[in-house]
Amino acid sequence: GNGTVLHPIAVATSNLQRLMPTLPGWKEHLIGSFDESSILGPGARTTAIDYTSQFGDFAQTELWWSYEPITLEGYSEHDCLLFHGYNIVGSAQMRLTKDLTATTYMAMLAPNQPGGIRQVFLDTVYSFSAKYHGRVSSIRVETATPVTTGYNPNSPRLQAIMADIHDLMQPPFPYALKYPDLTFAREAHLYNYFVFVRQFAGKLLGEKNIIDFPPIAKT
Repeated sequence: GNGTVLHPIAVATSNLQRLMPTLPGWKEHLIGSFDESSILGPGARTTAIDYTSQFGDFAQTELWWSYEPITLEGYSEHDCLLFHGYNIVGSAQMRLTKDLTATTYMAMLAPNQPGGIRQVFLDTVYSFSAKYHGRVSSIRVETATPVTTGYNPNSPRLQAIMADIHDLMQPPFPYALKYPDLTFAREAHLYNYFVFVRQFAGKLLGEKNIIDFPPIAKT
């Protein structure tokens, strides 16, 4: 399928900022671009952009580019989260296109102090192969967003929220907000986040049938 090593997607640029699409209802702010060649091989780099919606939704998106796919796979997002001291609460698979599946992790930041409040966030990750000027590269996409604060990793309520999130991920997207473990504003935010992830992937990969509508209001 498209985006595999045997059938990489042709891209018109290796500039990661230019590869990141503009989406309806979202504004972009460049965080920075970084040389990752010492870790991921010659020519490797990352670019991170904050996307914010008119309703205050937030999606921090990072693209990783490497000509060494095995090296990039060795630095998996799962291992990266653990390396930075985060607790992984759960994960779920989300089909983005016919050929591409993403993994969404729910994780908790390490507390600023022992017993302190911990922030819960989502991080959706997928990779694909691209071809530029005759060379095949591996691109990883990560998009993170905050969910809530004040829970411990074993909280039953947190597990219930993870179940609701799993339901929100499955197509078709529910148009009626209906989850008792989520406030209206939080559910609208998560709905907007997953729509963003799908729109971003669709435009990045050149898909023809893209969910193309702006974020919904939280009130």
